[in-house]
Amino acid sequence: MDFEVARQSQLNYVHFPLAEGNIGPKLNREFYEPLGSIRLPDNARFVAGFVHENRSIDELKQILMNLDSIRNQQVDVACSCGLGRRKSMVGLQLLETMNQLTQV
Repeated sequence: MDFEVARQSQLNYVHFPLAEGNIGPKLNREFYEPLGSIRLPDNARFVAGFVHENRSIDELKQILMNLDSIRNQQVDVACSCGLGRRKSMVGLQLLETMNQLTQV
């Protein structure tokens, strides 16, 4: 990419994957504490990639509350990575889970 183009680009969000493959996100708040020290430009959103099929909606809500508290702001919700590699049924389930989490 041309440097001048890069300088004109705006960082809208940063996705932080917080789970890996078949391993769901951690439940303990201490694991997420270092995320509180990450500084982003004022207009950039923090997207927490923690929605995972191996966690219940209540567990995911607790993680979200912890992240919001640690970041001192409402974080955006996403899957970790690789949603396109999952089976359609799992993908639909995760999309519904994200919808439920954002209705809080």
